[in-house]
Amino acid sequence: MLGVAASLFASGCCGPGLGRTTPLPPAEYESHIASRRAEYGPELTVLAAPPFAVVGDGPPDWVKQDTYEVVNVAARLLKEQYFDRDPARSSTS
Repeated sequence: MLGVAASLFASGCCGPGLGRTTPLPPAEYESHIASRRAEYGPELTVLAAPPFAVVGDGPPDWVKQDTYEVVNVAARLLKEQYFDRDPARSSTS
């Protein structure tokens, strides 16, 4: 990933520390993404790749490409390998 130092902030099923057992409700997830964008400003690119927030220091097109090639593909493959279904949505979603 040339020029991109991507940090992943789990924001759907697994949070920092011990993690979450349920996904964030959609509005809370979008709020999380918006607050990361406000926190990091224009110097970093913040993208939503549920259940993750991807933060990269490269040009936006590079971060988008890396998000697709690495994060989305890895998440899909892990999901196919280890899970029969998506986690249940909480009653607040």
